[in-house]
Amino acid sequence: MIKNIFNPGYLALLFDNETNFILDGEVNEDNSIPSVYNAMTIANYIIEYADNKDKPVDNLKLQILLYFCQIHYLLYNNCKKSLFNECMFSNETGIVVKSVYNKYKYNGINPLTKLDVIEVSDSVNDEDSLILNCIIENYLKYKYDFLLDVIKKQ
Repeated sequence: MIKNIFNPGYLALLFDNETNFILDGEVNEDNSIPSVYNAMTIANYIIEYADNKDKPVDNLKLQILLYFCQIHYLLYNNCKKSLFNECMFSNETGIVVKSVYNKYKYNGINPLTKLDVIEVSDSVNDEDSLILNCIIENYLKYKYDFLLDVIKKQ
């Protein structure tokens, strides 16, 4: 059964029977969408941004913020490029990027801070920083449960 979790009109993001992320839009030859960063780079960016605002996030809220960053970035770029190329999966806790979730699951429900950030080789460019700052700032003020309900209602 396919579950529609986001449909802003011209774009439908779906999860299939295996809960894999599916995008109806332009794709590469290997059926992937061109992406700019890896998910860990964006996760680290979110953790550092939230910590600098004195609003640190736990792993579950980080996953939700990754989801909203990916969606808005795709829309901003008319689905021609995605923020990161890792798959997003739905599970009992919500939507997760497995590589990021697994790196930070040791932290449990405790907030993640700059001290938890895992070094990666790439960084977010200035233009994308402005986009991400707006997205993160918009959703950072909400609790995880509220954001998960928003996703479930889409």
